[in-house]
Amino acid sequence: HCYVASLAQHYYLTGDRVSREAFLEVADWTVHSPWFTRMMMGDKRGIGNFLMTHVYAHQLTRDRKYYEAAVKMVDHVKEPFEGLGATLFVKAAGRFLDMKTDNGEIDADYEKTLAKMLMFGDLYLTLSDEKPRQYLEQTCFYAEVLFTCYIHAPRDDPRRTRYFAKGKALMDRAQD
Repeated sequence: HCYVASLAQHYYLTGDRVSREAFLEVADWTVHSPWFTRMMMGDKRGIGNFLMTHVYAHQLTRDRKYYEAAVKMVDHVKEPFEGLGATLFVKAAGRFLDMKTDNGEIDADYEKTLAKMLMFGDLYLTLSDEKPRQYLEQTCFYAEVLFTCYIHAPRDDPRRTRYFAKGKALMDRAQD
């Protein structure tokens, strides 16, 4: 499932080169892996996990191959879906948008990624509140999708306040 962002974070926090090299070894595998095709992305968690890995790898190295791999992951998403895969994708897309903003690159890749992310926010606005209420973990995942969309939606986007309100309502009920 490629949950290796913690290796990159460990490197950032400690400077431990072993963590950096281990992370980049996995990142290289994701770029060259046979799993790196739309056909092989049946488990939607892979899209978000690979996207997160590519964003961190690009931030660490500035190697264009990781950036291009990240954009391909975004392109794998044609329609929004729900569940853990959606949460992982939206979190990773948010990190990609943060990276683009930090680099002053509000370009076509930024706009495409934002539009795809907000498709998930729109889907989650329409979902019943009953499903995420079954498990606290699901409630948190649903709210995270909505809050991430809120953070990244343009300030004048009319859906922005709805993303926040529904995410907050989910979390408020979870505390009951």
